Amino acid sequence: MLNGKSIRVSALGDGLYELCFDRQGESVNKFDLGTHAELASAFAEIQAAPDLKGLLISSAKGVFIVGADIFEFLPLFKQHQADIAGEMLRCSNGFSAFEQLPVPIVCAINGYALGGGFELALIADYRVMSTQAQVGFPEVTLGIIPGYGGTVRLPRALKSETGLDVALDWVTSGAPQKADVALAVGAVDVVAEPDALRAAALQLLGDAVSGRQDWRAKRLQRLAPRASDAAAIQRIRTGIATRPHLLPAATAALESMARSVCQPIAEALTTEAADFSVIARTDDAAQQVQKFIDDQIARKKAKEAQKAAS
Repeated sequence: MLNGKSIRVSALGDGLYELCFDRQGESVNKFDLGTHAELASAFAEIQAAPDLKGLLISSAKGVFIVGADIFEFLPLFKQHQADIAGEMLRCSNGFSAFEQLPVPIVCAINGYALGGGFELALIADYRVMSTQAQVGFPEVTLGIIPGYGGTVRLPRALKSETGLDVALDWVTSGAPQKADVALAVGAVDVVAEPDALRAAALQLLGDAVSGRQDWRAKRLQRLAPRASDAAAIQRIRTGIATRPHLLPAATAALESMARSVCQPIAEALTTEAADFSVIARTDDAAQQVQKFIDDQIARKKAKEAQKAAS
């Protein structure tokens, strides 16, 4: 089966398959254009498996997926808004394809699942998270908003009574969340120690395949629109005003989520892509992304100098 530069697909037996992220030559996994292309190829192979009964999503690295390849952002942001929106929606739809598979999906989050990594995890019917892992959407700290479905799927995945409120807080703050917090609000279904994570994920997948877990009902509920919450929206809007360093991205994320939460998921993803394309074209986004890139280059040079001196 597929054995690419970032992704491999393998059969685990009894109709179970594994989609494993393992970026060659790198210490972490991230989404770049090549990884998105491999994900499409992986989906085609998994979909075509005649004995497919369930899918495990995992990582062979010490982290799950740290997000998108930020170095690809600057050339993307220079494109026309329609082209940016189209590219984001294409990538987002690549994630959505897995939600059409007629089998349960379990994601094992073994380390940082940030940005696009958390967005991928949110397509799963169940998420099992290591006690040492963290999840979150740091996009607003880069002057942008999540663009692979994060603003849409997060409020629908959380407990219905607080889903929008918590999702707005997570996305507009950009702060990572630990396992106990994620479990309490319903962002993940099970928390396990690192050495028990895989076994717990496979157990949950087996329970879903056997019918001991009603994954179909869970998926339908997760994909359904949610009610808006004017009080929560206003509370977060007031809070954003106290964090001017996150403007205008946090405001853009809030307004996008306020619009999309009541929409059917396909329409909501289109809303997110369009809103991403607007914020991506701002000077603030370009400056924040360039600053991140400069910091990464400086850190790399410092490590190389330290290594050469030792």
